[in-house]
Amino acid sequence: MTTTGDRPTMEKLHESIVVDKPTERVRLEEPTDNRQKFGWIQGVLVRNMLNIWGVMLFLRISWNIIALIYDHGGQTLIIISISTFMILVTALSTSAIVTNGEIGGGGTYYVMSRILGPNQTQQMLVVILNVALVNFFVGSFLGPQTEMSEARGFLRYQQKTGDLSPAYVVNDGVMQDFFSVFAVNFPAGIGILAGANITENLKMWLQFLNIICAGSKRRYTRRNDFGRQRQKYYNKWLSLFCACLCIAIMFMIDWRVSLITLACVFLFYFIVLYRKPDVNWGTSSQAMNLQDALTSIQQLVHIEEHVKKYQPQILALTGPPRSRPALVDFAYLICKKNSMLVCANGDKLSTKKRAEILQKSYKHLRKNDIKGFCSLIANVDLPSGTSAMLEVVGVVKIMPNTLCIGFKNDWRVCDQNSLSHDAKGNELPRHICNNITRFQKKQPEGSIDVWWLYDDGGLTLLLPYIISTRANWSACQLRVFCTANAQEEVEKEREGMAALLNKFRINYSDLVVITDLNKPPKDSTKNWFDGLIRPFIRREELTEAERVILQAKTDRHCRLRELVVDHSSDSNLVVMTLPMPRKGAVSAPMYMAWLETLTANMPPFLLVRGNQTSVLTFYA
Repeated sequence: MTTTGDRPTMEKLHESIVVDKPTERVRLEEPTDNRQKFGWIQGVLVRNMLNIWGVMLFLRISWNIIALIYDHGGQTLIIISISTFMILVTALSTSAIVTNGEIGGGGTYYVMSRILGPNQTQQMLVVILNVALVNFFVGSFLGPQTEMSEARGFLRYQQKTGDLSPAYVVNDGVMQDFFSVFAVNFPAGIGILAGANITENLKMWLQFLNIICAGSKRRYTRRNDFGRQRQKYYNKWLSLFCACLCIAIMFMIDWRVSLITLACVFLFYFIVLYRKPDVNWGTSSQAMNLQDALTSIQQLVHIEEHVKKYQPQILALTGPPRSRPALVDFAYLICKKNSMLVCANGDKLSTKKRAEILQKSYKHLRKNDIKGFCSLIANVDLPSGTSAMLEVVGVVKIMPNTLCIGFKNDWRVCDQNSLSHDAKGNELPRHICNNITRFQKKQPEGSIDVWWLYDDGGLTLLLPYIISTRANWSACQLRVFCTANAQEEVEKEREGMAALLNKFRINYSDLVVITDLNKPPKDSTKNWFDGLIRPFIRREELTEAERVILQAKTDRHCRLRELVVDHSSDSNLVVMTLPMPRKGAVSAPMYMAWLETLTANMPPFLLVRGNQTSVLTFYA
């Protein structure tokens, strides 16, 4: 996220007393590569055209003409047209894969590794290479088997009548037909992979790859489970149709071999699927589901964390889900079947009463088609129960990594600040939501304003992007606001932020750099804030000394409110980096007054704070 190795830790931000150790400021530089880089003409266009129009294609076309001898019925054109269509779909699918992150060296093998994973790809390629090697030696011993094989060559054109239909010939002792000729012609067009073989040597591949493949400006496709493609013309149904077409052609070429192949595939599949013994516990299908889930969770123990696999798994303090449906809907809007949602509830109840509440909670989730879990802890107060659930809910990698808290209207009499400290102590990202009653309906065209004030690892950018991909929020564009220290740094900050967002593949409609954040706030705003904290000063919950010490930070939050009101009053959703209070230095009334200052009388407001760990990467 940052270009220097100086991102502060959670301990430095949270603790009131921090011992500064002398450290050397290290500049993280991009690794140097002295290899020659090619532009898109030499690196992509020329290489692809040489392979497509080169020796392979001309030899295959000649072979096609020999096989058909003469063709006034147009079957040669049909063969070439079908081959061209399948090559085009393959090229678009390749573009969708390679634009889902930066591509290293290795060409086609690297692209396959991006899909299957390096371990699976290595094992598969070793088998293919071994078969090809054995085939080479076997062929060298067998040699030509027929006179036709020994005298293979071209036939001259003959002017004869009766040539309205093709006349296939015998080649290698086999009578050729439409699909045998097509099976030879189609692979001639795979020269499109020539560009993929030199991806690491291209100088400007990211800027020009889609110009060659699609000839159009890139836009984002619908979000899938594993990434965000840039390729506009990628469609999963078209890819499915192409796969079905390939299977159909496989049967037309040789239906016997195709049947044997599919039989082997299904046989191996059912062996793997049903090799576990049938456990007599309830129904057999339920027992197998439990075993599959247990096996999958056990496999997660040995999988290391990686930033590209990050998904927000939310522990939402909702109480009974039906009592706070807006908060549940918002949390599920982020998870949406891709990650875990836990609705937490805490109360001093009997065991029987707890079971009834859990049953009603799951009934509410099923009724509203929400895939989530409910957790209830008893005989503790809310802060202690929240801290306990942060520790015990979930197992292995299936556990909450984000805490979601609703902003209480009665914050002046509740202890919400202690929950924020509990989350910081557990180093969990968290977000506090205010006025989130709009998440159940389709949003009109508008904007989601992101105020990225601090580098918290990228969670402030990730959450609004996820929300913008949902169907109800697809009409809302992201607007990003950041700050600069001086007017002369505006252009530099804008260029750097634009480059960063482009690498993260986050589409945005506007990028605004704020330069007057340090300007003193208006007197009316300061008087309004003084009215918020005056009752706490009278009750001696907030001292006059603390107010004076924190006056600079208070003025900053008041000025920030003025900027948010000016720029984001009409937005559909506002997302802002959550201020970080120092433990023991900022009292609960002062901190909650800061949050009230930022969110009062505003559109739905989401305050987000990551745990200083990167959740975004442009290397995957």
